Amino acid sequence: MEKLLGLIPGVLVIPFWIFGFLYAIFLPETIYYALGIYLDLWFPTLKTFWGYILIFPLFAVPFLNAGLTFLLIFQSFTVLAKFIFGSYEPSVHGFITMYPACIAVFVLGLTFFSKEKV
Repeated sequence: MEKLLGLIPGVLVIPFWIFGFLYAIFLPETIYYALGIYLDLWFPTLKTFWGYILIFPLFAVPFLNAGLTFLLIFQSFTVLAKFIFGSYEPSVHGFITMYPACIAVFVLGLTFFSKEKV
C-alpha cells in the first residue's frame, strides 16, 4: 500500500482515501452487479445489509478472493470504457465502480510522464 501511495501525487491522496471508503461501502452491490452481469448469478441478498456479512467470508477464501478481485477490476475497466465511448450514463454507483480503473490509469499516466523515475 505504501508503494501505491508513493506513486500517487500528494494532491490526490485524500480523494484516494475518500473514494476507497465509498467503494468499500458499495462493495456488496458492486459484486451483485458484477456476478449478475458477467456470470449470470443474481443474489438479491447482496443488495441488503446482509451482503456485507456474506462478502467478508468470501474474501477470506484464498482462490475465491483472487477471482472476485479480478472480476471487480475487469468490471471497473469495462464500466470506464463504456463511459468513455458514450454508451453508459452512470449513476453515483457507476462513478464509484469506475474509481479503481480511473485511479490506476491516472496514476500510471502521471508516473509515466513525470520527470523523476520511481
